[in-house]
Amino acid sequence: NNISPALFKSKTLNCSGVLGCNDPMADNYDTSATLDDGSCEYSPCAALVAADFAVEYDLDSARAVLTCKIKNTISEQSFLSPKYQLVLFSSTFELGSAYSSGAKIDSNGFQSIYVPIYNDLSDYSIADSLSGYVSVTGSGAIDKETVTCEVNFANLFLDTKQVGCTDLLAHNYSEFAKIDNGRCIEAFSVTIDKQDPTCSYDYGSAIIHVTGDSRSIRPNYTSDSLYNWRDPSGAMHMQETIEFKDGYVTLEGLDAGEYIIGIKDFVLVKNDTIEVHSLDTFTITKPEPIEVKIVEGDSLIYDVTQNGIGIKDDIVFQLWLFKGVPLQQDKFKAHYPQNKGLYEVYVENADGCGYYSKSVLVLTLGVEDSEEDLFRLYPNPTELELNVDLANLRDDATVILTDVLGQQLQHLLVNAGASESTYTFDVSEYPSGLYFLRVNQGRSQLVKRFVKK
Repeated sequence: NNISPALFKSKTLNCSGVLGCNDPMADNYDTSATLDDGSCEYSPCAALVAADFAVEYDLDSARAVLTCKIKNTISEQSFLSPKYQLVLFSSTFELGSAYSSGAKIDSNGFQSIYVPIYNDLSDYSIADSLSGYVSVTGSGAIDKETVTCEVNFANLFLDTKQVGCTDLLAHNYSEFAKIDNGRCIEAFSVTIDKQDPTCSYDYGSAIIHVTGDSRSIRPNYTSDSLYNWRDPSGAMHMQETIEFKDGYVTLEGLDAGEYIIGIKDFVLVKNDTIEVHSLDTFTITKPEPIEVKIVEGDSLIYDVTQNGIGIKDDIVFQLWLFKGVPLQQDKFKAHYPQNKGLYEVYVENADGCGYYSKSVLVLTLGVEDSEEDLFRLYPNPTELELNVDLANLRDDATVILTDVLGQQLQHLLVNAGASESTYTFDVSEYPSGLYFLRVNQGRSQLVKRFVKK
């Protein structure tokens, strides 16, 4: 009860913890200290850390070097005139003497060190990580005490992006590589000879030839890749596996669209399996189909368009059909039906592409239906002569013989009251085919057809 309040308060503070240096990295670390009192002292060694290991190319020495950074992480003083020795565990690197990039390691700074590599890295397999230590000898800037520190590291990642294929033309060329690793693989050479279809209803084809590194392109090379096809609408379709023989494959039955060819193989280089591949494209284009339409009138005439544009001059052959049967004697643009029924026309262009029109139904044969008996032709077909019986003419008339193009070949004037009613036309010199006999009476015209054999 006689203890003063001030003394009681002082003892309470003393019992709350133990003052001292409680940083395990400090030289005067106190294991019993629970409260840091700012008395920690650090030697240069406690602050050093090895990091950022990499294999790089040194332009000055023109050789590969192993580099790393020695970082001064917590020291309050610089590390002066450092000298280094790098020791690696379980590594077959043949290393030279280390050298640095400067005269000191500043407080909270770093210094890069470089160690020459004498191995031929084109014959060497580099590990992914390193373990070992860096021996650093130097002195502090404050106390000038010379110390030797052993900076240990274990399983640190080794950056080897500067080691790779440096051949610009190789399949596995690396834009970061400055040191060749002897693993360059010749790139695939893919030659595609594609053939577009001639006609709109045909299909295209392509011959694909693959050449490349002798380690990957075998005589019976077979790709395990599928080729894809994107049709004109943009839809993607998967196709069958491409199988090559002696480096060649032929693809047939190709519809219009873009084809994406993925060539892939696996190459064994220095006990490592490397995937090599090539992505190539080609496009199959089809011509627009020819549309054939029959226009009905006094005769049947066909009209031909392609993509909405008339192409009459491109048609080199036409053939009319009646009820599906070709009319062999009628191979002209215009056709004058001799029978009632279904007619269609077949046309071909200069490329040999053939197209049929839709059928049209002929139900009337014109004036001949009602005035069949006004004049008569015989024989029909004929080879030498054509006889015309005009006994039923009521008025004077002009009789004209024409070909299918309307060109006048013969004509004569006939009086209605003439004693002679039968007339003969010599047709022996005319080519075989269809011809017409027209009888004009005033404003009316009667037409009959006959076939010259």
